[in-house]
Amino acid sequence: MNPEVEMLSKEKDGLLILQSLNNNLPFSDDEQLKYICYLESKQASLQLKNEELLLAMEDADKIAAEKYDELYQFAPIGFITFSKVGEITELNHYASLILGIECSLARNISFDSFVSVDTKSLFNLFLGRVFSNNTREVCEITLLRDGDTATFIQVTGIARSNGEQCLVSVIDITDRKRAEEAKIEADRRFWVLFENGPMGVAYHEMIYDDSGEPIDYQFLDAKRKRAEEALKESELKFRTVADQTIDWVYWMGEDQQIVYMSPACKNITGYDPEEFISNPQLLKEIVHPSDAEVLFHHLNQVFLDEHRNKSYDLEMRIICKEGALVWISHICRPIFDENGQYLGRRICNRDITEKKRMMVDLIKAKEQAEESDRLKSSFLANMSHEIRTPMNGIMGFAELLKENNLSGEERQEYIQIIRKSGTRMLNIINDIMSISKVESGQMEVYISETNINKQINYLYTFFKPEAEQKGLQLLFKMPLSDKEAILQTDKEKIYSIITNLVKNAIKFTLAGSIEFGYERKDRYLEFFVKDTGPGIREEQKNFIFERFRQGSESLSRNYEGAGLGLTISKAFVEMLGGEIWVESSEGKGSAFYFTIPYIVKTEKRNLIKNLVSSEKLINLSNKLKILIAEDDQISSVLLGKVLRNFSKELLMVKNGIEAVEACSTNPDIDLILMDIKMPLMDGYEATRLIRRFNTNVIIIAQSSYALKSDHQKAIAAGCNDYISKPINKERLNEIIIEHFENY
Repeated sequence: MNPEVEMLSKEKDGLLILQSLNNNLPFSDDEQLKYICYLESKQASLQLKNEELLLAMEDADKIAAEKYDELYQFAPIGFITFSKVGEITELNHYASLILGIECSLARNISFDSFVSVDTKSLFNLFLGRVFSNNTREVCEITLLRDGDTATFIQVTGIARSNGEQCLVSVIDITDRKRAEEAKIEADRRFWVLFENGPMGVAYHEMIYDDSGEPIDYQFLDAKRKRAEEALKESELKFRTVADQTIDWVYWMGEDQQIVYMSPACKNITGYDPEEFISNPQLLKEIVHPSDAEVLFHHLNQVFLDEHRNKSYDLEMRIICKEGALVWISHICRPIFDENGQYLGRRICNRDITEKKRMMVDLIKAKEQAEESDRLKSSFLANMSHEIRTPMNGIMGFAELLKENNLSGEERQEYIQIIRKSGTRMLNIINDIMSISKVESGQMEVYISETNINKQINYLYTFFKPEAEQKGLQLLFKMPLSDKEAILQTDKEKIYSIITNLVKNAIKFTLAGSIEFGYERKDRYLEFFVKDTGPGIREEQKNFIFERFRQGSESLSRNYEGAGLGLTISKAFVEMLGGEIWVESSEGKGSAFYFTIPYIVKTEKRNLIKNLVSSEKLINLSNKLKILIAEDDQISSVLLGKVLRNFSKELLMVKNGIEAVEACSTNPDIDLILMDIKMPLMDGYEATRLIRRFNTNVIIIAQSSYALKSDHQKAIAAGCNDYISKPINKERLNEIIIEHFENY
């Protein structure tokens, strides 16, 4: 047994003594002192447990923090946190590389000290918009480092919820800027040559200048050829740059017709360049409807004469040819020749889907780390309150019991308070024991014959006085006859689930009624607990089944409890092969539902349990050649001990490949204990390969997984049977005897 669970079991046994005090009156002073000493010793142990819970939560918080820190520090883009005045408060490794300074030296330095003089105003405007508009803002600025070396960056920022800081992503776009400059120069040369070249002239006719003198057409023809060659060279240089870049680049002339489309458009959108050129409307059709309005507004503006010199940047989504959604950074710039003549627009689109995903993951990891820290604080405060409050009642009134001048009524009142506080403490310990067993994998399912109607009747009788004390009407529903209500399940877990749900309903309902019971739904029973309480807000439905979570987590909450009841109920329901959910509206009450399989007949192997005899065990003693496929050494040794009475020869392997080889070289193996999860090759695949050449060997799958689907997968792979870990010796004996009964 887990040491924590064992210690809590002792605490539980001790608190059970308290519950018997009221039935043992009168009792001697020695007995009183004995109980008081016991309570004082338990106070110390419970304080120790509280400290252990603190350490456990700190460990969980540390793991979450490490995951967040790893994602933050090694993200492929830079992240910087700014204060309102633009000072760097935090940055990751990639950001420090962009700035050219170590993280420790960059903190508390004003970011504009890295920004070039000509772009400082842009950065300050960007920072002001981030904090004033509380929306995501984007801008491009230039950094100066290593003397006069310029680094172009794109910064995207959004203010944090506290309004005092903003989180900014930083991308180095220097290569893109250099390519743009090269493209602009090539473009300029192209248009200059295009505008000034002697195109469309009839060179074989005599041409006259303004003075009337004839011009040598051969000279003019040579000039035309040189211009054409220069034009081709300029266009070739531009296309060499544009064709090789990973960005999707295109030109639009004054008439908004596409002049050039780079091949990268196919890698990003799935469409060929020719498809865009033949159908210019395709550029608009692929834009996500939610982003189209903003994009079209900008496009309509920049093609007006008065806005021709304006640029714009935005991020938007496009729908690719195959239906995938891609985020792109869309940058639109005007094109001018060397004389300032407007020639059209150049658009550069970059796929930033991965950056967006990283941003989302980072924000999610940060939120989870902050939520983990908040939950830890809330849980520790809650547990401290839940443990100390009943302990205060126990210790305080136990101290008062030492007084000699107490009347019989006072003594009886004090003992009742101690008993009530002890019961509350017992409930807390029960919950902690249950959640500890669930999370450590020590909680087992014990299937037995269970009368659901009797459980419903008992719980109704148990909770009725408490409900009536609050003025609530308690109702129950059980439509099956007593004979139909007998099924195979874990009755203790069913009792615990319904108890938790009804207890919660009574706790939170101030007026009205509570109804609980079940209905038959095909192969399942659907249980319900309905109340007329305050209901549950929509956002609370997402976390009420998480551990240590309650509808109210503030220190001023009105209800006692550790916040574990629904978590335990969910775990138990899933162990039994069902599911649990809630339907509720704020102010209209709540209805909790859960299902369990409706199994009324005991399976054959359950009947065998009482038929296993020493005679059958003796018949198989030292008769079987057994192969154990198990990668865990301790589990392997344990199975060897459990199976020693059956085995005449025992073989052990550590993975699926070795299991297949051992079975191939030892065709006389009678029995294989096949672990499902093993390195190199799992138990499913190993079983399938063995069945290709050996259909007679008995293969029993063994796994830490206990879901019904895992059992079915094992049988489908070729296993004869299945047993879940931890291995129960008697159950394994039953399975082996069943398969070798006629051996």
